[in-house]
Amino acid sequence: MNNQILKTALEALSGLPLGYLLRTLNMLEIGFGGIVEIMDFYGKARYVERYAFHIQAPWRLLLDKRILIASRDVYEPKTAEEWTEDFEWDIVGTTLFDELNEARVKELCNRIFLKEVLLDEYGGMRMVFDSGHTLEVFADSSNPDTELWRFFEMDSEDSHFVVYVDRVEK
Repeated sequence: MNNQILKTALEALSGLPLGYLLRTLNMLEIGFGGIVEIMDFYGKARYVERYAFHIQAPWRLLLDKRILIASRDVYEPKTAEEWTEDFEWDIVGTTLFDELNEARVKELCNRIFLKEVLLDEYGGMRMVFDSGHTLEVFADSSNPDTELWRFFEMDSEDSHFVVYVDRVEK
């Protein structure tokens, strides 16, 4: 996979603080770069981090060889609750992800800085932070048309990359 253009775009993130890590359903959203104002689909002003990742592939946040939070946590209830057939993982606040994000990740926002983003040949990546934290994203599909993640600059239509198993599209 030729990803030189993407690598160059990702270099702009070096030294920026983690702004947020949150979810929309089972998609991970990560923001960097300070707050910018954009207009949403309804013409209302929204305030978001300048750079964003939308990750649909499996991922995990590590520190000292320990998984702090991972993509599968979205499908698990909070630790104090038992899984039942009517468990609604799609409601924010009900999952192990939501619990761990509140307890372990939110305190990192604006306190840890991205050192580099390393890309692999299958569409995966590793975000390495100055604190020793690492966020790993990895392909889990043999289908070359599987979208793994996106990277874009929120206030620019020019800077939007879609990463698949075997290619990057801009």
